[in-house]
Amino acid sequence: MSFDPALIPLFLALGAITGFLAALLGIGGGIIYVPVLTFMLPWLTGNGDDFIRVAIATSLLVVLLSSISSSLANLRAHNVHLPLLRRALVSGLIGAFIGSQFGTLLPAALLKISFALLLFYVGYRLMASAGKPEYVDGEDILDWRRVFPISAFTGLITSTFGVGGGFFSVPAFNQWCHISLRKCVGTSSTMIFFNSLMGVFGYLLGQSITGLPLIRYDIAIVIAIGAMAAAPLGIHLLGKVNLSLFRRFFALLVFASAINLLVH
Repeated sequence: MSFDPALIPLFLALGAITGFLAALLGIGGGIIYVPVLTFMLPWLTGNGDDFIRVAIATSLLVVLLSSISSSLANLRAHNVHLPLLRRALVSGLIGAFIGSQFGTLLPAALLKISFALLLFYVGYRLMASAGKPEYVDGEDILDWRRVFPISAFTGLITSTFGVGGGFFSVPAFNQWCHISLRKCVGTSSTMIFFNSLMGVFGYLLGQSITGLPLIRYDIAIVIAIGAMAAAPLGIHLLGKVNLSLFRRFFALLVFASAINLLVH
């Protein structure tokens, strides 16, 4: 199944706008892709009630493709805390595979409600960090009792909802493991690649209720191209724009998306 080529500019624009905002605000694009795709898929494919599931799986592939360049860049810049990554990798992959099974098996209505609640949480985090966020600094704590639950839960939400999960893992690793913020961001971006890879594999094993594959590869590839093209602009503008204002404005959009999912 493919979409009208006339829609390519629309999906490129979706990827570009989301990639720019994701890089500028330090968030994953999935919180934008999933609500937009959930709205657009009925228009593209006709009747059905499994669109939230297809939107999540497709978003996860976009997250995977978009994370390749950021992971490599952070590795080259020595922004990845390798001992933390080694400890977090296995539990993150386990959580990601379980999350993909949740995404495949949970009722569509429950997925919608759960994703809306996740959006409310992300909106709250954006509002809370719009001022001057406090970050912990100190000696690294790599106790598995702290690392395992953080990485496992990050993998779980990555695959269940088709999002990166950095909005949870970055502050959690910083505050609970005392990893520097720069290393938290770099390590989380690399974790996103591995978690989303496992999640995509899990979704490849499932089908939508219509019997069609859960991942729309055509849509995902076009969106990812737009996202990767625009992300450097967001990175370039870091520190040059009023991030506090951007975060508050974007938080309002996230809240509106959550309400729209619940209403429809």
